[in-house]
Amino acid sequence: MYGSSKNVTIGRIGAIAVDSSGRVFIANNQQSTIDVFTPDGRYLTHLGGKGPGEFLSIFKLQIMRDQLYVYDENQLKECVFTLHPLALKNTITLAGNRDKYPALKKAFPYIEKLYVRNNNTYLAEFLSSVVSRNMHNPQKLPKKWQNYDTKGMFYLLNKDGDISSKKLFDFKNDTRIRLSNRFAGGLPLYYFFRSFMDRPVK
Repeated sequence: MYGSSKNVTIGRIGAIAVDSSGRVFIANNQQSTIDVFTPDGRYLTHLGGKGPGEFLSIFKLQIMRDQLYVYDENQLKECVFTLHPLALKNTITLAGNRDKYPALKKAFPYIEKLYVRNNNTYLAEFLSSVVSRNMHNPQKLPKKWQNYDTKGMFYLLNKDGDISSKKLFDFKNDTRIRLSNRFAGGLPLYYFFRSFMDRPVK
């Protein structure tokens, strides 16, 4: 049973990944660490914590070519760990050159989805909406309980994390609803019409 050791407590469970040997990596969002378990559920160690490889948020885990990629949305970075041995390899700042792309200047500051490609480059989705375009113009923001659409814009990032392509394509991402007049952000409508377990996996 995962986390049954007296020395291990998993708080809010987040993203999960499994490597080729069956080890299980579970994001502990309460501690901002990644707990590592054997295939039969015994605790091995944890990744992250204070210092190099520290996370503010663990948004996604992905394993590619014997490396674990950890996307930290709050710090807009990717931490790369080797699997044999388990060690931090490097930390990559993502989209540091986004100011050179006019369409991204009014997108949300984070990356909505990030996919590691088999050549260690990335496919990234940035979000744009009436909210991201008018953060400093409250008069143009949606009113409370008003719906608005978000648009996903996809770009390639190179191995260093810099945007390396023109916009590949874009499409409607989802429809959101503004919940408060105080905060501009909104919640996707699928939270209201679908069960939490059925929501899309990021």
